[in-house]
Amino acid sequence: MNKPSRTAAARSARHGEVVNCDCWLQVQIGSLLHKGDVPREDAVVVARLRTAGALILGTTNCPEFLMAYETANLLHGRTNNPWDVERTPGGSSGGESAAIAAGLSAAGLGSDSGGSVRVPAHFTGICSLKPTPGAFRDAAICRLAWVRFRRWAQLAQWPAPWPMLRCFFAR
Repeated sequence: MNKPSRTAAARSARHGEVVNCDCWLQVQIGSLLHKGDVPREDAVVVARLRTAGALILGTTNCPEFLMAYETANLLHGRTNNPWDVERTPGGSSGGESAAIAAGLSAAGLGSDSGGSVRVPAHFTGICSLKPTPGAFRDAAICRLAWVRFRRWAQLAQWPAPWPMLRCFFAR
């Protein structure tokens, strides 16, 4: 948990902004096989956000191995769409999208290769952005080699947070 401090980071423009992360605080990727797995270090983007004073709210739910268009797994169960709990928020970043749509944070970070951020954003009525490949640094998203082909992406209730997040993706 981030503690407020009186350093330059505490006075930054990002101080106190709440951001969710798709799978960077725990790398369980919705699987009982990876229950309790925690990365040894933050991804570059997460480290930059923390340094700037952003508060990382937590890791959100995703389908097992990030491989479904709905968000349910044996580890944490099903994530519901905040607009209609009988519906899914989509996947694989459905937990992230549901948290943002419910107002838990203004923005979030996810990864996308085949619609993992864009589909849940559509299902929950928020905005998403998958940057052009190569436009930003592709630091390892998860320590699992097969996940590294995925690209960073951003979710938000409205596009306003994107300029704020964009600077943390820079090369």
